[in-house]
Amino acid sequence: MNIFLKIGVVILAVLQATTTIAAEKTINMHVSEGQLLTLDRDAATVMIADPGVANFQLPAPKKLFLFGKQAGTTNVFVLNINGDTIFSGVISVRESEVRLQRILDTAFPGSGVKVTSTENNVVLSGSVYSPRKAADMVGFVESHLSDPESLINQLKVTMPTQVNIRLRFVEMNKRASSRLGVTWGNLVLEESGSNLLRVSVDPFKWIANDPGFDDFGLLKTGAQIDALAVEGLATVLAEPNLTATTGEPASFLAGGEFPMPISNGLNAYTVEYKQFGILLNIVPTILDDGRIHLEVTPEVSMLDYQTQINIGAVVLPSLRTRRVDTTVELASGQSFVLGGLLQSSDATETSKLPFLGDIPVLGALFRSTSFQRDESELVVIATAYLVEPGRESDYQTPLDHYQPATDLERLLFGKMRGDSDTHVSSHPARALRLRGDNGFYY
Repeated sequence: MNIFLKIGVVILAVLQATTTIAAEKTINMHVSEGQLLTLDRDAATVMIADPGVANFQLPAPKKLFLFGKQAGTTNVFVLNINGDTIFSGVISVRESEVRLQRILDTAFPGSGVKVTSTENNVVLSGSVYSPRKAADMVGFVESHLSDPESLINQLKVTMPTQVNIRLRFVEMNKRASSRLGVTWGNLVLEESGSNLLRVSVDPFKWIANDPGFDDFGLLKTGAQIDALAVEGLATVLAEPNLTATTGEPASFLAGGEFPMPISNGLNAYTVEYKQFGILLNIVPTILDDGRIHLEVTPEVSMLDYQTQINIGAVVLPSLRTRRVDTTVELASGQSFVLGGLLQSSDATETSKLPFLGDIPVLGALFRSTSFQRDESELVVIATAYLVEPGRESDYQTPLDHYQPATDLERLLFGKMRGDSDTHVSSHPARALRLRGDNGFYY
């Protein structure tokens, strides 16, 4: 009898638990979507843990309408008038890919980018032209997500993402630049009958990539600078080439560093090194239309012992610096010129006979004075290109066609290197091919 009584008590307990606590249910929906649920009994109280994720309405005692507000997860509990739980569940709200696709197409019409969603993530896929547009799209979609880290970016950028900058640092005698009639800050190169330089009224006028120019659009400028260098009126200080990814900085230094002792106030010194020479810092950014936004800071500095300072037995020179910090925008293959960085020095030399040259008035007959003023101008010519990585066979080094002279060539002809036309190149793509009436052409 006791056994049957215990079994009955267990059955009643199970039935009571079934009537008070319903099985928990998972409800999946998208943002701005809703579901209408039918309850077994009349609902008196509805509780949602996070009303920011989802909310409810009770259109009837046995009808519960749940709708999603933003992506996330929350819980819902429904009680009857006696306080018993008649329904409980987990509400999982995801972003609607249809809604995201609609707002993305409105903000970026014709982009062709697709939005898809999984259980926990949103995926952007497709092709865009520029890295900036890809970043704008990613940021726009993230602003509409409750969890930006749930976004998976699978966008492919079709534009080249690397920029090559070719610069020429030229120090020119001021008299030479005046003779050429060039104001470098306002320089324009154009095709004309005389192929001369003319001055533009614009502060910066870009040099177009004209077929009459060389690969860098600087045929005439480069030729004149090279001619001046031969005459000793201009010096090409450096011609660096820098390649950088869009938005990333790149730098160049041709010079050195000198130690600078720094006192720490305790009769002790630490050493800090200062850079000098030819320095260049660039930050290129590729715009949507293929133009290049370029932040460039060229600098030329040298040690100056005329204004040195002495700290004990240590002689510390100062730096003479000429620096430009500017931002320009140009198309691939176009150039710009920075100038006006002048440096002048005056020198006076007096030759005289001892004692006689010091006599007032009459002393002028026994002495001679010479005055010399030297002025130089630093000119920076820069050309920017959009570039893509190439194959190894597309490039060559100065040694690809180099062959050392044979003993016979050195002895009989005095040659220091062999004839590149009669030697096989070390580069397989440029090796000499067999030609003739017989054999293969390859």
